[in-house]
Amino acid sequence: MYRTANRNGIKHLIQLTRITANHPSTSLAAEKIPKFIHHIRRSHQETSRKQKKPDLASIPKQLERDQDVEEFLQTINSKETLKSTIETIKPGKRHPSIIIYNMPDETTEDEVQEALAIKADIKDRLNIRFKLSGRQPGTAHWILETPSESFHKPKSLGKLPIHRTKHQVRECFHIKRCNKCQGFRHLAKDCPSNRPSCSSCAGHHRTRKCRSPQVVCINCAMHNQFHGTRFPAYHHTSDSGCSCCLG
Repeated sequence: MYRTANRNGIKHLIQLTRITANHPSTSLAAEKIPKFIHHIRRSHQETSRKQKKPDLASIPKQLERDQDVEEFLQTINSKETLKSTIETIKPGKRHPSIIIYNMPDETTEDEVQEALAIKADIKDRLNIRFKLSGRQPGTAHWILETPSESFHKPKSLGKLPIHRTKHQVRECFHIKRCNKCQGFRHLAKDCPSNRPSCSSCAGHHRTRKCRSPQVVCINCAMHNQFHGTRFPAYHHTSDSGCSCCLG
């Protein structure tokens, strides 16, 4: 699920791309290494014990401030044993995304790029991040990476005409939402619920099988019931103004 989310609370991410196993630095005394590096070293040792060939190229470390980032890097670079065993990178800037709703499955990438060039004046091709199942059978939502200089052009259109049909275009933020139970922080393949919930009417059936004209967000409705809130609930679970998604 990819939806509007709170922009606050952004953290800095440092990616550890390599930690050499069985290097003398892995036995350094804890008092000689800052706690956050010791934590990473300990996590690596635990992983090494569990796996014969651990994948060490993806160990993220979140830091709250620019100062923390600099101290982290300086500490690694100041100790030869750490510098020789740990590589770090700062992940590149991630461009914002737009989502184009309910595109027919037969729609080609060239047709979408042409529509964006003509209607939104975007000359450079946008990268397609992935597609999600649409609300109607035979359709899909397209999520495209949009550089900042082009981001507001398709968004300002509101709808993008393709094949004489206008498709809704919105800003897209990345939040996990299950297409089975509509809950957050997991996907359908990992859903703990035994029965589905409709993203349109909140009934216990698959969204694609929904025939109800009523539109109710199950997340907001349940939150109101259990927490005494008064969130507006008469909207689709994917609505950009969903209080549960924004909260």
